[in-house]
Amino acid sequence: KPLQARGLVPVNGLIQSVNVDGNTTIDVPYKKGRLIKGNIHIIRDTFSTTVFTADEIKVIATDTGGRSYTTVTDGAGNFFFNLPAGMYTISLNKEAFEGSDFKPERVSFPADLLSKEQEEIFFVIKQKPRKVHFLEMNKKNNQN
Repeated sequence: KPLQARGLVPVNGLIQSVNVDGNTTIDVPYKKGRLIKGNIHIIRDTFSTTVFTADEIKVIATDTGGRSYTTVTDGAGNFFFNLPAGMYTISLNKEAFEGSDFKPERVSFPADLLSKEQEEIFFVIKQKPRKVHFLEMNKKNNQN
C-alpha cells in the first residue's frame, strides 16, 4: 500500500533508482514538502438523470520545468499532492470532457508553492442545461 504522508516528499526527489541485490534494506529519507489540496464539485442540470460523479477524476500538477505529477479524486471529489517547493499549474484533462454535457468552468489554476506551504484549488464542473422547447398549438387543434 502506498505511503499516505501528507506534506512529505523524498529528500532525493520523487523518482529514484536503486539497485537491490539480495536481502537489502533501502532507507528513503523524507523532508517536509508543500501541499496542494482541493475538490471537484459537480453541478448537474436540475432535471438530469445522467450519472456523473467526482470520483476518480485525474488532476495534473505541472511545474515550470514541465514535470507533471498526477493524482485522482476520491469518492467525494477531494484530491491532494505532496510536492517540492515551486510554481505549478493544476489542471484537468480538458480532452476528457470533449463530447460530454459536463464541462469545467476552468481547466487550470496557478499554484504558488514557493511562498506558501499549501494551496487550495476548487474546480467546478457544470452540466450543460437541457433545452426545453414549447410547441404552440393552434386553436383548431385545441378544439378537437
